[in-house]
Amino acid sequence: MEMRLWDHRVEEALSKLESLKLIKSLKPIHLPSDERRRFVEMEQEFGLISYEFEVFDGLQEQWERASVEVEMAEGTFQRWVPSSGDDVACGNLEVGNEAGACSHQKFRKLLLFSGNDYLGLSTNPMISKAAAKAALAHGMGPKGSALICGYTNYHRLLESCLADLKSKEKPTGEFKMKRLRCPMKKKVVVTDSFFSMDGDFAPMGDLSKLQKRHGFLLVIDDFDYNLPAAVIVAQKETWRRRAIWKRVQDFHALTGIPVTSPIISLVVGSEEKALQASCYLLKSGFHFTAIRPPAVPPNSIRLRVTLSAAHTLDDLKKLTAALSECISFRDIIAHSTNGHTRL
Repeated sequence: MEMRLWDHRVEEALSKLESLKLIKSLKPIHLPSDERRRFVEMEQEFGLISYEFEVFDGLQEQWERASVEVEMAEGTFQRWVPSSGDDVACGNLEVGNEAGACSHQKFRKLLLFSGNDYLGLSTNPMISKAAAKAALAHGMGPKGSALICGYTNYHRLLESCLADLKSKEKPTGEFKMKRLRCPMKKKVVVTDSFFSMDGDFAPMGDLSKLQKRHGFLLVIDDFDYNLPAAVIVAQKETWRRRAIWKRVQDFHALTGIPVTSPIISLVVGSEEKALQASCYLLKSGFHFTAIRPPAVPPNSIRLRVTLSAAHTLDDLKKLTAALSECISFRDIIAHSTNGHTRL
């Protein structure tokens, strides 16, 4: 019933957008795929694989741990620890040393909890080889904006695969967020379905009720982030999605903090407290940064934790033990309960 109602509203919204001439047609440029001889030659030269992905039943530590275990040059680490994190790149560090060119260069190992590789696919060799093969076959770089000439049949295929994977409609557009109650006669309300800073979800039920009451056009942006080339692997290796949600549940069990996504926003308040916590976590072996204005409102400075399917329960136990030494989980829970943060 709800799905039929949603489909009806989508059709109404698209019809209205079309009548207002707000929908632009994208005309995919076809990238030839009949270059079999080139592919064979490239496979022989570079040892590339076919388009068939090898699927695994669980975490492959030999390569996937590399997505959450990173290294930092000791010089960079020592500059970062006493600083606010903004002046590290301004030092006189040698590029060769930073890239690991010198064998005598010392590196500090860190556990990454600040990325966006939620499914742990960034170091998957199947994806790397497929991306290399596509680059050799079709070149690199956009030919222009999507509206003009940068939209290809492969972009369309990716969008369709993602829509099918999530049982969603194809993307239709993007606008800025508007206030719901305003004197304007024509109102368009646009929201992300998922907010990447706080890790919370849009209140779809409330928005739907307000839309019915006030008659504004409601647009849900589901395609503003993360269009990964790894969609095929993510679709076949369903255990990855179960793994990342298990990590979310583990974090809640270890801290008591109510969390609803792999992005966890720990509001600590003052800049000084956030930087002290970030520094402590860095010294403890965790890659963290304090998120400060203008990225977030004043007095809501936070530590932003991001989880990955490549993290283990032991990783989370070590992380939460370190966090408990520099922030109060009870205060974070109070902030969440009082609505001061969206966790």
